[in-house]
Amino acid sequence: MKFNTHSSFESLARINENILAKNPFIGSAFLSAFQKHHKENIKHYFLSFEDESSEGFIYAQQFKIGGRQIKGYQKKNNIRKRINSFFLGMFNFKIIGLGNNFLTNEPSVSLQGSIKNQDLFLKKLIKKFSSEECVSKFIFPDHFFETVGIKSPEEKFPNLIALEVEEDMSIDVRSHWQNLEDYSKDLSKKYRKRIKSVFAKSEKLRFKILNQEDLKNNNEKMQNLFNNVRESSTFYSVPFNVNSYADFQKIDNPKSIIYGCYLENELIAFSSEWITNNKLYSYFIGLDYNYSRAHSVYDRILYNTISNGIEKGVETIVFGRTAGEFKSNFGAVPKRSFIYIYLKNPILRFFLRPFLSFIKPKKWIQRNPFKS
Repeated sequence: MKFNTHSSFESLARINENILAKNPFIGSAFLSAFQKHHKENIKHYFLSFEDESSEGFIYAQQFKIGGRQIKGYQKKNNIRKRINSFFLGMFNFKIIGLGNNFLTNEPSVSLQGSIKNQDLFLKKLIKKFSSEECVSKFIFPDHFFETVGIKSPEEKFPNLIALEVEEDMSIDVRSHWQNLEDYSKDLSKKYRKRIKSVFAKSEKLRFKILNQEDLKNNNEKMQNLFNNVRESSTFYSVPFNVNSYADFQKIDNPKSIIYGCYLENELIAFSSEWITNNKLYSYFIGLDYNYSRAHSVYDRILYNTISNGIEKGVETIVFGRTAGEFKSNFGAVPKRSFIYIYLKNPILRFFLRPFLSFIKPKKWIQRNPFKS
């Protein structure tokens, strides 16, 4: 197994275009936009690999995570929570993430063929980063192992620490939905009342697709709106830079659409979508919480997203990981998700494993808004 590491997509050795074509989220323009606008506190890696039976591409990132950033995932056990917060707060980890930290529910690896020796593949990948970047801590998303054909990674590689993270929420669009009214007809009485209430509260809001000039004129405001949401999150690492939108809009696949939400000509929120492979991905919103509750801004954004997905003819609408219970009110269902942590130092691994085992996403109640 041979790996070649590059610091930019442009410097990447010639690679089979069929490999990149499998996944639009690892295309040259898409990843270059992330790299261009995210240079602080993050390092980007572009790897090609090959052996006698396979060849592929991996996008990875290096960033830092402080122990206190993950305390929101801990179980609701006050004693253990305080103990974990104390010990984890002492650490500041430099991590290699084998995925896109900004787009956590899609793999950043593509493979053609099948990896013959999976043990050797993982060992050489870790050794490559360890020797060249002096990094000894790694995060592998579950979809990384799924894409490269490794089943039950914690069993195959016992030194990995499995960690459950927030579920990925999505809605499968029903074949008879032609518009939001059809969606509404499938809701139970309680949730039909809810959608009417949301539209009544948000009637003064105006939504428009933002063009390049809009993005330029509202750049600072949009960054502040995004930061409002980021700061309310239980977990975050590197912040998203809204300057990326101008470049995303120039890419055909995935198609990027950014919506501005206005109240009396003032931008008070925005939302963004990517459309590709019969899926609509709802990503990166910004809110002014001074208006959000009174005008049901977030609720209205989610209903608009559902409407957009139906009208675009997609099969699935992906809402991402946060606010699972809230999103289930709109019909979104969860997909359990895991990350796998590898700590090269066996002493550190032995010490941290029991603490990491207590980190869990918060439990919540799955709502079902549709008629039985």
